[in-house]
Amino acid sequence: MPDAFGFLKPTQTGIFQDFAPELSDLEKNVLLATQIPTSGNHLAAPLPVAPAWKTKPNWFIVASHDRVISPQLEQSEAQQMNAITVTLPTCHVAMLEDPFPAADFIEGAAENLSH
Repeated sequence: MPDAFGFLKPTQTGIFQDFAPELSDLEKNVLLATQIPTSGNHLAAPLPVAPAWKTKPNWFIVASHDRVISPQLEQSEAQQMNAITVTLPTCHVAMLEDPFPAADFIEGAAENLSH
């Protein structure tokens, strides 16, 4: 929901129904209390330099039950980035809903970069 200054803030409905529907009510309330506003202008601003994904290795978690970003868009972005991809049956916050597979994937990426 945009505020009077053009910042986007999550609503309780947004967190509970779309951002993190599979988390406990306690976790959803923590997210609601800790998510900082995002500048809508920054989301549309052009980058001053080439994005890192064009020149660096990439890994991407596709959340197949995401209601914030379409899983099809996530998959398309991963393909465009030529990313090593894993699909998890989670909401937008895969690392909270299913932390062990998400952590394993991140650990694998870190190990790959260290070699």
